[in-house]
Amino acid sequence: MKYTALLTLGLLFVGCGDETKTTASTHTQEVTKQEVKKEALKVTKEEPKKEESNVAKIPATKAPAPLEKQAKEVVKEVDGKALYAKCQGCHGADGKNKALGKSAPIAGWDSAKVAEALKEYKAGSRNIYGMGSVMKGQASNLSDEDIKKLSDYISKL
Repeated sequence: MKYTALLTLGLLFVGCGDETKTTASTHTQEVTKQEVKKEALKVTKEEPKKEESNVAKIPATKAPAPLEKQAKEVVKEVDGKALYAKCQGCHGADGKNKALGKSAPIAGWDSAKVAEALKEYKAGSRNIYGMGSVMKGQASNLSDEDIKKLSDYISKL
């Protein structure tokens, strides 16, 4: 009987010990899970660190102002040259011819003078050297923007 009582007590202690170990182990696991969750929350709330760069950042959508201006000038010159193509027959490739042997050469005129002459020809209010009707036919299809491009191009001849 003593033996059975000791065995029963031993099992109780061992059983209790196992239960205590399990409870302690479960508690440790729960604490560890909570700590991991807290750390995960901290990490997700923090913003990622921005890397410093010594390279200047230039917007990809827009060229720097000097280059943009140069590009517009090139386009304007190309457009002006294309518009001048129909003028070459009378004024020459360099603008130094007297149109139909009558008018003064237009090479060397400033942009404002060319624009004013073209607008007057277009309106039919200019008739220099008897060329009013011919020039009205040439200038009538030019828009104000075309006149600007063409006069800028002619001023550089």
